[in-house]
Amino acid sequence: MVRINWTSQALDDLEAIWEFIARDAPRYAQLFANRIFEVVEQLRRSRIWTILNQHGVSFQVRIINLTPWFHISDNAL
Repeated sequence: MVRINWTSQALDDLEAIWEFIARDAPRYAQLFANRIFEVVEQLRRSRIWTILNQHGVSFQVRIINLTPWFHISDNAL
């Protein structure tokens, strides 16, 4: 079975996103976080990993932080 190792940076980023959303919509923040974990679990259980391992393919998947190219300040209209 495939093992998922969350980096501390990934968990910190997820928590920061959760906190940002929760300021205005705590329910949606929780739904967002739950969905992230659900998708990761779906990837972990995906048959593709089993097939690749049977063929001797081994690799790491890294999800990078995609920083937005824009910033909205507190003074924005």
